[in-house]
Amino acid sequence: MEQLTNIAEPLGYTVVCAPVLGCLHFKTGCSYLGKNTVLVNPAWVDAKMFRDFEILPVAAGEPFAANAILLADTVLHPTGFAQTQSLLVKQGFKLDLVDISELMKAEAGLTCMSQIFEVSSP
Repeated sequence: MEQLTNIAEPLGYTVVCAPVLGCLHFKTGCSYLGKNTVLVNPAWVDAKMFRDFEILPVAAGEPFAANAILLADTVLHPTGFAQTQSLLVKQGFKLDLVDISELMKAEAGLTCMSQIFEVSSP
Protein backbone atom coordinates (compact mmCIF):
# COMPACT_ATOMS: atom_id res chain seq x y z
CA MET A 1 0.00 0.00 0.00
CA GLU A 2 2.74 2.40 0.98
CA GLN A 3 4.75 1.81 -2.20
CA LEU A 4 1.70 2.21 -4.44
CA THR A 5 0.67 5.35 -2.56
CA ASN A 6 4.16 6.83 -3.03
CA ILE A 7 3.87 6.29 -6.78
CA ALA A 8 0.21 7.19 -7.32
CA GLU A 9 -0.37 10.23 -5.12
CA PRO A 10 2.15 12.52 -6.89
CA LEU A 11 0.23 11.72 -10.08
CA GLY A 12 -3.03 12.90 -8.51
CA TYR A 13 -4.46 9.51 -7.58
CA THR A 14 -5.78 8.38 -4.21
CA VAL A 15 -5.00 4.88 -3.00
CA VAL A 16 -7.64 3.19 -0.86
CA CYS A 17 -7.17 -0.09 0.99
CA ALA A 18 -10.00 -2.44 0.01
CA PRO A 19 -10.27 -5.48 2.27
CA VAL A 20 -11.57 -8.64 0.60
CA LEU A 21 -13.60 -11.11 2.64
CA GLY A 22 -14.52 -14.61 1.49
CA CYS A 23 -13.13 -14.43 -2.04
CA LEU A 24 -9.70 -14.69 -3.59
CA HIS A 25 -9.59 -11.47 -5.64
CA PHE A 26 -11.06 -7.98 -5.28
CA LYS A 27 -12.59 -8.22 -8.77
CA THR A 28 -14.35 -11.44 -7.76
CA GLY A 29 -16.39 -9.31 -5.36
CA CYS A 30 -17.03 -6.22 -7.49
CA SER A 31 -16.80 -4.84 -11.03
CA TYR A 32 -17.24 -1.41 -12.58
CA LEU A 33 -19.96 -1.54 -15.25
CA GLY A 34 -19.82 1.99 -16.61
CA LYS A 35 -22.68 4.46 -16.13
CA ASN A 36 -21.16 5.27 -12.70
CA THR A 37 -22.28 1.81 -11.51
CA VAL A 38 -20.49 -0.92 -9.56
CA LEU A 39 -21.77 -4.50 -9.36
CA VAL A 40 -20.99 -5.72 -5.84
CA ASN A 41 -21.22 -8.82 -3.69
CA PRO A 42 -21.57 -6.98 -0.35
CA ALA A 43 -20.66 -10.13 1.59
CA TRP A 44 -17.18 -10.05 0.04
CA VAL A 45 -16.47 -6.36 -0.58
CA ASP A 46 -17.54 -3.39 1.54
CA ALA A 47 -19.85 -1.44 -0.80
CA LYS A 48 -19.44 1.71 1.32
CA MET A 49 -16.12 2.39 -0.40
CA PHE A 50 -18.13 3.07 -3.58
CA ARG A 51 -20.24 5.83 -2.02
CA ASP A 52 -19.87 8.04 -5.10
CA PHE A 53 -21.28 5.31 -7.36
CA GLU A 54 -24.58 3.58 -7.88
CA ILE A 55 -24.31 0.17 -6.24
CA LEU A 56 -25.97 -2.89 -7.74
CA PRO A 57 -25.78 -5.84 -5.34
CA VAL A 58 -25.70 -9.30 -6.87
CA ALA A 59 -28.75 -11.49 -6.35
CA ALA A 60 -28.88 -13.62 -3.22
CA GLY A 61 -27.43 -17.05 -3.95
CA GLU A 62 -25.26 -15.73 -6.81
CA PRO A 63 -22.10 -14.58 -5.00
CA PHE A 64 -19.80 -15.03 -8.01
CA ALA A 65 -22.02 -12.86 -10.23
CA ALA A 66 -20.07 -9.71 -9.35
CA ASN A 67 -17.17 -10.61 -11.64
CA ALA A 68 -17.87 -8.91 -14.98
CA ILE A 69 -16.02 -6.94 -17.65
CA LEU A 70 -17.15 -3.76 -19.35
CA LEU A 71 -16.05 -3.85 -22.99
CA ALA A 72 -17.15 -0.77 -24.96
CA ASP A 73 -20.92 -0.64 -24.29
CA THR A 74 -21.32 -4.33 -23.41
CA VAL A 75 -20.95 -6.11 -20.08
CA LEU A 76 -19.35 -9.53 -20.43
CA HIS A 77 -20.91 -11.72 -17.75
CA PRO A 78 -20.59 -15.42 -16.89
CA THR A 79 -23.58 -17.67 -17.60
CA GLY A 80 -25.49 -19.17 -14.70
CA PHE A 81 -26.52 -16.00 -12.85
CA ALA A 82 -30.01 -15.38 -14.22
CA GLN A 83 -31.28 -13.19 -11.36
CA THR A 84 -28.31 -10.83 -11.44
CA GLN A 85 -28.43 -10.73 -15.24
CA SER A 86 -32.12 -9.81 -15.11
CA LEU A 87 -31.26 -6.96 -12.74
CA LEU A 88 -28.53 -5.74 -15.09
CA VAL A 89 -30.83 -5.80 -18.12
CA LYS A 90 -33.53 -3.91 -16.16
CA GLN A 91 -30.89 -1.27 -15.38
CA GLY A 92 -30.22 -0.86 -19.12
CA PHE A 93 -27.01 -2.83 -19.47
CA LYS A 94 -26.31 -4.78 -22.65
CA LEU A 95 -24.97 -8.24 -21.75
CA ASP A 96 -22.90 -10.80 -23.60
CA LEU A 97 -22.94 -14.07 -21.66
CA VAL A 98 -19.82 -16.24 -21.56
CA ASP A 99 -19.80 -19.86 -20.38
CA ILE A 100 -16.84 -20.28 -18.03
CA SER A 101 -18.55 -22.81 -15.75
CA GLU A 102 -15.66 -25.31 -15.80
CA LEU A 103 -13.12 -22.62 -14.93
CA MET A 104 -15.32 -21.22 -12.17
CA LYS A 105 -14.92 -24.52 -10.30
CA ALA A 106 -11.44 -23.20 -9.40
CA GLU A 107 -12.80 -19.69 -8.65
CA ALA A 108 -11.68 -18.37 -12.02
CA GLY A 109 -13.52 -15.32 -13.26
CA LEU A 110 -13.70 -13.28 -16.42
CA THR A 111 -11.48 -10.55 -15.03
CA CYS A 112 -8.60 -12.83 -14.03
CA MET A 113 -8.70 -14.63 -17.37
CA SER A 114 -8.61 -11.46 -19.48
CA GLN A 115 -6.11 -8.95 -20.67
CA ILE A 116 -7.75 -5.79 -22.01
CA PHE A 117 -5.81 -3.70 -24.51
CA GLU A 118 -6.69 -0.25 -25.70
CA VAL A 119 -5.73 0.14 -29.32
CA SER A 120 -5.43 3.61 -30.76
CA SER A 121 -5.27 4.30 -34.44
CA PRO A 122 -2.26 6.17 -35.85
